[in-house]
Amino acid sequence: REPLRELLELPGARNRTMARARALLAQAWLGYVRGDVDEVEHVVDEVLSIARELGSVQAAGRALSILGTTLSSYAEQFERTEAVLQESLELSRPLGDTWSIGFALYSLGTLAMRRARLDELRRHLGQLVLGDVALHPLVGVGGEDAALGQRPLQRALHFLERLPELLHAG
Repeated sequence: REPLRELLELPGARNRTMARARALLAQAWLGYVRGDVDEVEHVVDEVLSIARELGSVQAAGRALSILGTTLSSYAEQFERTEAVLQESLELSRPLGDTWSIGFALYSLGTLAMRRARLDELRRHLGQLVLGDVALHPLVGVGGEDAALGQRPLQRALHFLERLPELLHAG
């Protein structure tokens, strides 16, 4: 973490370029991994500013996806989180940016799960499996899952479909 921050503070790295925006996206992702919502918000603000200046819709979509992913996991700001993730989808879908789309849909699923909204969870995860991002890494990574003929999210969807039956059977 510190080496990346130090690199971003070098005189040449302070220029508002796409290279800086990409490095900041990496820093934001590290903030997500650490659960540091404040850091992610701060870094994403700078990425969004650079993206506006340079006209990079992709950088803006990715920044919002990282922010939304962070908020869906670590914050209780459900309405704001949903708005951030929806905006990421609006920016990313026309570009076909499956990374941003995949994480936004996955995070909308996480948010729905935290809110106990199973229909929304099923819809968002279903879009990952069947919709725009059927090849996204979140859908499955091979190995044991491939040998079983199912991807992790497909298994989760199957479970969600059977959940009412299982709850009534018990």
